[in-house]
Amino acid sequence: PAQLRVRGRPSVDLRALARALLIAFLFVCVAVPAVAASEHAAPPPASDDGQYLRLDPFIIPIMSHEAVMRHLIITSTLELSSESDRLDVRAKMPLLRHAFNACLIQLVGIQRPDNSLPPVATVKGRLLDVAREVVGAGTVHDVLIESIYERRLR
Repeated sequence: PAQLRVRGRPSVDLRALARALLIAFLFVCVAVPAVAASEHAAPPPASDDGQYLRLDPFIIPIMSHEAVMRHLIITSTLELSSESDRLDVRAKMPLLRHAFNACLIQLVGIQRPDNSLPPVATVKGRLLDVAREVVGAGTVHDVLIESIYERRLR
């Protein structure tokens, strides 16, 4: 083992010293900030506030002939008529997501010659109609489109 002898002092194992310093450095870099952050962190924000129910993003492939040319990623939130409707909507969420996916694929799933997308108002209106069909006419007040991202593949 590599040892260092300094005048008048006992020898030091450099590998053991390097290991100890590495462990101390990792502890300071990883454990201390995590503990400090957990002590002072604000409570996580609620994903669903009051009458709003956030949906997981929808990823819609846009086809041209036989290949997927791009993906459209749409994030949306449902505005419920009352907070008490939340459980009813959550119970029907698989049906609602399936119906939303089918509607979105029908609206934007085929690439148009000019690469355009339908107006956001059209998408919102169709999604609102679908939501009212699936969960009931008085349950969903509005569909809010938070963001629409396009990812080109070719």
